[in-house]
Amino acid sequence: MASGSVGVYGVVLDPVYQARHSELRDLMAERNFDAILDPRTQEPRPTGIYVAPLGVHLTKDEATAFSAAHSAKSRFGCRAKDCCPKSWKDMLDNPVRHSLVRRSLEVQWLSDVPGQHRAQCFLEETVRPATDAAVFSESLSFDGQERLAKRMSQNRKSLERLRVGLGRFVEESGAMSFSPIPRRRAVRD
Repeated sequence: MASGSVGVYGVVLDPVYQARHSELRDLMAERNFDAILDPRTQEPRPTGIYVAPLGVHLTKDEATAFSAAHSAKSRFGCRAKDCCPKSWKDMLDNPVRHSLVRRSLEVQWLSDVPGQHRAQCFLEETVRPATDAAVFSESLSFDGQERLAKRMSQNRKSLERLRVGLGRFVEESGAMSFSPIPRRRAVRD
């Protein structure tokens, strides 16, 4: 898995630079990343703080302002004990680790779902709760952070479009099964 390879909804393996798990673990142990290296240019690129319930990465300043809003820490902080035991503090102190752990858990969970049910399950278990969280986050007061309020509004609209589009896809595709249809007895004999 390459450093900086976490996308909005999934982990992408970068063909230019692919670090083995042990290399990545060694790199993370060497230093606490405030920036990750761009795999193509090897220049530092600032990391974003991943807010999993919203499916969005915030800058450090945006995350600080976001966490200052009433009830944002308790509702949107990481609750995974093996990822961020101190919730927002750990999310801000080590954003790369938090992002990789959360994304890998999401990918692992989705990969455990049978292929024919993934879209429906992703819609119900990830996109719908994210849309509800985005509606709530849009109502938060960010005290002079108009840019952050605008991002929350854009995120809500984007999630709603994803929800509608994926909902149509699930509805049109219906339940599919790739199990072979058994031959009738007359054909077998």
